[in-house]
Amino acid sequence: LVILRDEHDFRNLSHFLLDSLPRLLLLLEHRPELARRAFFLCGPERRPVHDVVLAALAARFRLDPARFIFPSGRIRLRPAGPVWGFSDQHPRFPPAFGAHPAMVGPLRRFLALLPGEPEPGPPLRLFVSRRDAAKRRLVNEAEILPLLAPLGFRPVALAELPLPRQFALMRAAEAVIGPHGAGFAHLALHPG
Repeated sequence: LVILRDEHDFRNLSHFLLDSLPRLLLLLEHRPELARRAFFLCGPERRPVHDVVLAALAARFRLDPARFIFPSGRIRLRPAGPVWGFSDQHPRFPPAFGAHPAMVGPLRRFLALLPGEPEPGPPLRLFVSRRDAAKRRLVNEAEILPLLAPLGFRPVALAELPLPRQFALMRAAEAVIGPHGAGFAHLALHPG
């Protein structure tokens, strides 16, 4: 059993992409036979981004998506054998935040496999809006947007778009601004 979640679980996109996924990719690169036999505890809520990533993992590493478990409630594990922690960072920070090549390299190679090719055209300048978020919304966003338009920034609420479109936008972006939030985890998809 491999636990692929942290205190923020898989609903938090940045923790999923920058914490759990790099750890899983390291396991797959260094111990693929173990990874194919393991069950992965994720959860608690399976979302469309998980389906996209699990399909890419299955195709790339010959993993069975049914081995990824999303329990609906809290669980308590009582290990009967050894338990190993797996991190290259202080426990408070996700591994990819340290930008160590051993973590970022596998992550970037894998994220390039996800769907969402950018459309031809000039590079985009995006303002990641949090108008749909419960926290950290800009109360004066309506006043800010007219100031950003002459600079070429267009607003985008990522949660309102299908995943391949979100990925395509980030891959085509020349500049991305906005308030702190999970939308910036998408920057890991940028090829530059």
